Amino acid sequence: MKKTTVLLEREKRKMQRLKNRQAYLESGSRKQRTHRLITRGAAIESIAPQTKELTETEFYSLMESILNLPQAEHFIRSAIENHARISGQTMEKSATTPKKGGVIASEIMLPPHAPEIYLDRATLWNAVENCEKHPKSTACLFL
Repeated sequence: MKKTTVLLEREKRKMQRLKNRQAYLESGSRKQRTHRLITRGAAIESIAPQTKELTETEFYSLMESILNLPQAEHFIRSAIENHARISGQTMEKSATTPKKGGVIASEIMLPPHAPEIYLDRATLWNAVENCEKHPKSTACLFL
């Protein structure tokens, strides 16, 4: 009987350790989500500081109205496609992806004060890449 009690206690401790491990692993993803939500909310407040005055219901209503605009869907889809392209992932085509493709414009437009040497595509691109200082920086690929 005593041996059974010892085994039962051992299994209870093992079960508790597994529950603790599960909670620890789940909290990691929760912390990442919380960080992402805070960062993106701060970005909205920084771009549109007037939104600080809105109640939660008013803010959700505003976001819903903005995100239901046809242009918003286009910008979201473009951002997702650009992210997939940069990160090397493949995107499956959907009904919201435009059927047109290819290069729309390829000219280089410089401000009046810029040196004319930058009208050469390779020179301009090399100058942009040389300006990047941060190891994780990426030159602008898409406009």
